[in-house]
Amino acid sequence: MVKKNLLFLLLIFCISCARNDIEKADYLLEKPNFLYHENCDKIADNLFPQIRLDSITIEGLKSPIKKNELSLDFKKLFNHKILYCLYRDSSDNISDGDQLAYSACGKINMWDGVRSYLVLGTTNGGRLNFFLLNLKKTNLTSIVLVSVGIQDSYIPFSKTYINYNCKSLLLIDRSLMLDGFGFNKLVKQDFWSRMGILKPKERKYFYSSYTIDENGYVKTIPFEKEDFPDYMNY
Repeated sequence: MVKKNLLFLLLIFCISCARNDIEKADYLLEKPNFLYHENCDKIADNLFPQIRLDSITIEGLKSPIKKNELSLDFKKLFNHKILYCLYRDSSDNISDGDQLAYSACGKINMWDGVRSYLVLGTTNGGRLNFFLLNLKKTNLTSIVLVSVGIQDSYIPFSKTYINYNCKSLLLIDRSLMLDGFGFNKLVKQDFWSRMGILKPKERKYFYSSYTIDENGYVKTIPFEKEDFPDYMNY
């Protein structure tokens, strides 16, 4: 009788618990690596204070937005590379609504000799894009898009967690599953939810685990859950 009661309580617990769907999606990782290293010794390093973040998201970086706007020289140097990172198109075909203004948010060090500059790109339409521009000494080696959102509401479409000890980063994207956007049907019910044993999954998370290596390149790596215990808490 006791065993039956325990099984019944376990079943009720499983049915009532929130369930999420998790899917590896390295295609979400926008990360051009540059074989030709462009010298960027003219970057205004003093505008980028040293920071140490647990995660990079729109909500967590409200205060630096447009605090240190970068010069036209910065835009001339980096704009076509950042547009390529976003759209795979660095030409003049980008619409006015997608043109970017840039602000300095800080710099992060994962390796000695490699600096990662956190830059905010703001479009005329209010879309916010956070990038890490990775430099080996004074040479630009890669760019990676780490967070995306909307300026008016600070909706966190994506978020990047950082584990400095493991030299690893984790991009989580739930843009297709945000509450109120009507995309919940994208989560597929599994066998147990179809049988009525478990509660249907409620939200789908897409992820890509990566690192910025000692040469400043962005590379995907296996995901270790224990390195990011709070990776779905947003």
